[in-house]
Amino acid sequence: MLDYTAIADALAADIRSGALKPGERLPPQREFAYQRSIAPSTAARVYAELIRRGLATGEVGRGTFVSSPLSRRPPALTEPSGSDVDLSLNFPIVEGQSAALQMALRVLLREKTLEQISGPIGTRATPSARAVAAAFLTRGQWRPQADAILFTGNGRQAIAAALSALSPPGGRLGVEPLTYPVLKGL
Repeated sequence: MLDYTAIADALAADIRSGALKPGERLPPQREFAYQRSIAPSTAARVYAELIRRGLATGEVGRGTFVSSPLSRRPPALTEPSGSDVDLSLNFPIVEGQSAALQMALRVLLREKTLEQISGPIGTRATPSARAVAAAFLTRGQWRPQADAILFTGNGRQAIAAALSALSPPGGRLGVEPLTYPVLKGL
């Protein structure tokens, strides 16, 4: 018994090689299932996989067609892997954006500003950053103490810090079998 992805892979190879041409109509799903001696539900999954991969388009009442290479291109704001980065879309999109950017950059060019903002900050960050985080985390009557807020470089560091606070070194902490895999590793 063939897996539906193997059948989809074979059709994808035919599309890429040109054996199936852009715009060519694929057989109706029931006919395709009969030709391949597979269940109609498997044929539906094959066609859905081709559509998911962008290799085919389905139109209710008309059928399923091989998509053109142009419609298989990645979205405009992404770069295909292995290609050069195209900055041709890098232009101001808001009126007055250039002037606002100039003003913001002037602040950065003040004496010692770049030094201050590009150095390591550490987990305590700055008092103003802690105050902003405390305001953001405030819910109802509860407001965290700004002095008690620490920052991490990423989510894994935050999880490790929380686990360290809950369990002593070498201690054990129980989690459900179906949980975030990184949590189990920590």
